[in-house]
Amino acid sequence: MESELAPHEPVDVQIKRDTGITISFADGMVAEFNLVEVRLACPCATCRGLRDQGADVWPRPGSPIPLRLDDAEFHGAWGLNITWNDQHATGIFPFEALYKWAKGEIGFRSDSGLGEIPSPTELKAQAAEIAQRHADIDGENA
Repeated sequence: MESELAPHEPVDVQIKRDTGITISFADGMVAEFNLVEVRLACPCATCRGLRDQGADVWPRPGSPIPLRLDDAEFHGAWGLNITWNDQHATGIFPFEALYKWAKGEIGFRSDSGLGEIPSPTELKAQAAEIAQRHADIDGENA
């Protein structure tokens, strides 16, 4: 008996530790995710709590710069568990949520309703702002 994959199920996942994640989904969509955007969208309880308090999810005090992905593993058949170079490793990214995110929809929702995970557009803007801040700091130290 042949089973058909749901559109959001991955058929290929490529990890580029310094730049991002590329996922090919069953419906043919190929999505690229920037590391900073993924880290900012972490759906774990700790990051949700930080967002509820209006605090930055990343970078945190003492966070290594630049951000790097140390490890990524499948969490069952439904998600990706990521370990970052700041040792944060509790976020599980469901493939269905990543699929929605790649389509420009909000893939992750807040538990409390307070610290809503930013939209894909807001995440891109936040990631660009963080990159600019670090470029400015690097320029001052040169």
